Amino acid sequence: MDSYFWSRTMMHCGLSWKLFLLFVPRQNTARPYTFLISSHTSLLYYICKTHTHIQEFTFYDGPPFATGLPHYGHILAGTIKDVVTRYACQTGHHVTRRAGWDCHGLPVEYEIDQKLNITHRDQVLAMGVDKYNDTCRGIVTRYTKEWEKTVTRLGRWVDFENDYKTMDPTFMESVWWVFKELFKKDLVYQGYKVMPFSTACGTPLSNFEAGLNY
Repeated sequence: MDSYFWSRTMMHCGLSWKLFLLFVPRQNTARPYTFLISSHTSLLYYICKTHTHIQEFTFYDGPPFATGLPHYGHILAGTIKDVVTRYACQTGHHVTRRAGWDCHGLPVEYEIDQKLNITHRDQVLAMGVDKYNDTCRGIVTRYTKEWEKTVTRLGRWVDFENDYKTMDPTFMESVWWVFKELFKKDLVYQGYKVMPFSTACGTPLSNFEAGLNY
């Protein structure tokens, strides 16, 4: 990552040369990787907080589960997504890069069922749906710090301080609002598709979930 790349990135993002000198890598620094990580985090904060007046580029990113550690698939997809948002930034757009966490679905429930030896929905009802949900909420952010460390080391620009969770009421309401708007525009249709089905959970499964034998 040479000085020319950094200078072009800074100019595209509308940053001054004084700020560029603050972030350019020093060749004689004892810990260059630590310096770069600190620099790119500060640069992300600067851009997100000071460039809100320019045209917004909205990027919808399917958030990962924080109940497991990042693997190669996450890293590859995350790098590709970061290229899109960086290009938008360099073409004069403001990009809100909020980290997100998927808190719904069978992976969370399956792990709790294994932990509490739950094999039937009647056990959930006996326990209480509210208590079951609270137990699920307790693990959905278990590995957020590990995710933040890995993503930051990769150099991806993501704001972890202002993250969102799919279990937030505001997020769920926004999804229902989007669906309502699609329905009003007659863009929603009913169709049929052959899918794996879990008789124990009473729900269709994704290929990933079917592979885990839910």
